[in-house]
Amino acid sequence: MTITPSRAPLATELGIYLDEETGAFCLEPSGATLSDDVSSVARGAIIAFADHVVGSHLRRAFDAPVALSTLNLRLDWLLEPEGLHGVIGRPQIVHRDASTAVVSLKLFLSGQSAPFAIATARMMIGAAPGGSTKVLPEPLIASSGAPSLAFENFRDFVGFETVDGATITPPHYRLVGNAAVSAFHGGVIAAALDTAGRNVVGVWPGEGRRCQALGLWVEYLRPAMTTSGALSTVARINREGRSLLSVDIEAIIGADPVVVARACMKFAADEDFRLSAAAA
Repeated sequence: MTITPSRAPLATELGIYLDEETGAFCLEPSGATLSDDVSSVARGAIIAFADHVVGSHLRRAFDAPVALSTLNLRLDWLLEPEGLHGVIGRPQIVHRDASTAVVSLKLFLSGQSAPFAIATARMMIGAAPGGSTKVLPEPLIASSGAPSLAFENFRDFVGFETVDGATITPPHYRLVGNAAVSAFHGGVIAAALDTAGRNVVGVWPGEGRRCQALGLWVEYLRPAMTTSGALSTVARINREGRSLLSVDIEAIIGADPVVVARACMKFAADEDFRLSAAAA
């Protein structure tokens, strides 16, 4: 197997790498990628992985360096990603024109043939985050392709804190997407939005049943510069039905708060999700 490590600070720390022989991207269950109870790869790590892979795959389709930015990202959970398995991402460009592209990504647990999640992203071609047409350099960062072992789990790695109901993500170099610009990686933003959404739901309102996230839809509005301080994500339940919940989340940053991303999450009662997953 020929391994190509990622060059982005975040992906380098998580140990994301490309298997050149199969064309698949890989994320291993170790250190910074684990869930809070270290029983599986964290949902947040999977979301960050998906965001990173769709952009990396599209970038490889060009003969020369090109400026890219993610407009939106959707991730649908099909099955529970349980157990200490590696995550395999198999991306595909499903549409591409002069200014935009759509990339789909099937996510598998290593050794399994059925995907547990599907991600879709729309990318802008010829514009970097913030609208610049400048191609930002990505200096090679030495990496063995192994995730950082200095952290017990993904939450510890990112530094998530809950303050007055908001999920706070402190700025740090390891959370940057491109070494040439000090902005939070889009995958970190998406993971923070997902975390805030899960925190506000907890258990099914009024009934104590467990909830299961069905999917996450993220719209990126502008870069979240780490020089502006910590990223704050705030969620609220906007619709509560008998078997489904809808949650809106915003990511804001800066002393004069600026919204950098918005997201919507859908939740179902756990038993309803398991029935639909089994039917799939």
